[in-house]
Amino acid sequence: MGYNLLNGSTNPLSDFWRFDPAAGPNGTWTRIADFGYTALQQSATVSARFGSGAFTVNDGAQDRAFVGWGLDINQFDYKDLWEYDAVNEVWIQRPDTGSKRMYPFIFVIDNMAYVGGGYDPAGGNSYPVDLNKFDVTKLIRMAQEVPGHPRTG
Repeated sequence: MGYNLLNGSTNPLSDFWRFDPAAGPNGTWTRIADFGYTALQQSATVSARFGSGAFTVNDGAQDRAFVGWGLDINQFDYKDLWEYDAVNEVWIQRPDTGSKRMYPFIFVIDNMAYVGGGYDPAGGNSYPVDLNKFDVTKLIRMAQEVPGHPRTG
């Protein structure tokens, strides 16, 4: 996830990489399934994008990685959430996440992910004011409005 600039144009990316710091003297990067690659379709089902957010948690049994939000090349912004299944090397779509946004702030406390802020260019150039708490063991979201001024990541 991210983008490169080619001839002054933004080119969103969908490739993902895993880093193993124990492999060799400098560690090793290995490419994993592209973002949006699902077992059902056997192909990428979502647009490449930039301005996404990501977090990892441990649910007591395993480490889990999530990615969502962002903006694609057509200026469409998202409120989706995807989980990477490292065993089967596919992405699993999870329930939507509240407001559309790009560049959210994210932090994790006691394996609960909190997502807020960001910027919604497709929503009238607004700054979402909701703060979402994700309990990934139940895949539920609880939202609350953040007091004060809107903020971005």
